[in-house]
Amino acid sequence: MMTAAANHPAHLAAVAGRAEAVIDLDAISANVSRLRAHTDGRTLMAVVKADGYGHGIVESARAARHGGADWLGVALLEEALRLRAAGDNAPILSWLAVPGERYAAAVAADVEVSASSVAQLNEIAACASSAAGRARVQLKLDSGLGRGGAQPTDWQHLVEVAVRHRDVGLLDVTGVWSHLACSDEPDHPSVAAQTAEFEAGATYAVEAGLEPTHLHLANSGGVLASPATWFTMVRPGIAIYGVSPFGDGTSPVELTPAMTLRAALALVKRVPAGHGVSYGHTYTTPAETTLALVPLGYGDGVPRHASGRGQVLVRGSRYQVAGRVC
Repeated sequence: MMTAAANHPAHLAAVAGRAEAVIDLDAISANVSRLRAHTDGRTLMAVVKADGYGHGIVESARAARHGGADWLGVALLEEALRLRAAGDNAPILSWLAVPGERYAAAVAADVEVSASSVAQLNEIAACASSAAGRARVQLKLDSGLGRGGAQPTDWQHLVEVAVRHRDVGLLDVTGVWSHLACSDEPDHPSVAAQTAEFEAGATYAVEAGLEPTHLHLANSGGVLASPATWFTMVRPGIAIYGVSPFGDGTSPVELTPAMTLRAALALVKRVPAGHGVSYGHTYTTPAETTLALVPLGYGDGVPRHASGRGQVLVRGSRYQVAGRVC
């Protein structure tokens, strides 16, 4: 049994009938709608990478669009092409590429790509030329995360090369973007520092002659707690699936979890007092106890930090996870 929006069939992951992930697509739509309202109607890019964080990329994208998402964000070009093959015509940004990427396919499918270096930008331009098309590119600035994006010292050169490629008709720069390192700690000084660095980079790009419509820095934490990071577009990921990025699990916006894990109990048995449970015997029964074995573990994606802390519902009653998730 699964729940879903009337027009969006639920995505179901089942393993030999023993367990299933039930996805509430209405929850994704509602979360997107609330996040968009929270950011005063800013353009919203729903991140659906990694198979929609395990919720199903095609179904999650459809639900996010139903909730008001304007854009879709993916890591890999293959993910974007899968959405296009499924008939999704929303604007899509794909941001993780390696040398030799099939940029010509991105041009043909009207998928926007990200560029973090001059070498990458030159490769995109060459593919656009061979495909007799015009690439749509968003430039990424490393404002402080230390991952993707051009360093501020390399930003001027990247922008200058982008202008040259634009002027000969090989590409259009539609956006400038970056990613926050500590958005789950809104008071962390890096949030303000990255915001200032990003603003300076975007300003330089405009003054150099580029016309980026989309400026986006805010991920889920920024969307929820740091309005100064919103710019013209926001880019929530985990929050659209109903999960808070903050360590205490709170959120200023109501978020509805979209995934429910369900399983039949594989075994129920009584054990005596003093009986160790699971690896390391981190839990020992204080008295004669009924143990129930749930056929799910960290190999299925259940986080190990749920060991001794997570809870499950059995026929409506809540029970603690005993010992390590294994």
